[in-house]
Amino acid sequence: MTEPTTVIEKTRPFILETFYLPDGTVGDDAPLFSSGLLDSADLVTLLMFLEEEFGISIDGPDVTIDRFDTLRAMSEYVSAAGAK
Repeated sequence: MTEPTTVIEKTRPFILETFYLPDGTVGDDAPLFSSGLLDSADLVTLLMFLEEEFGISIDGPDVTIDRFDTLRAMSEYVSAAGAK
């Protein structure tokens, strides 16, 4: 199982680089989607990254704003999902 802090450490750089965001814009509790910083197309890219990077499968019903709006929330989900 991967710790939530490891998920955050690997996911934050991916988000910053992939979506061309400046450093400091993605804090652990910063809203990514509800703030409009990222959109639904970005969500698909992010979910694919999480599945590939952490060896998990994310089912459609699991994709909610509560689970994926912040780095902290998604890291807890990924960790609980049995990330390698």
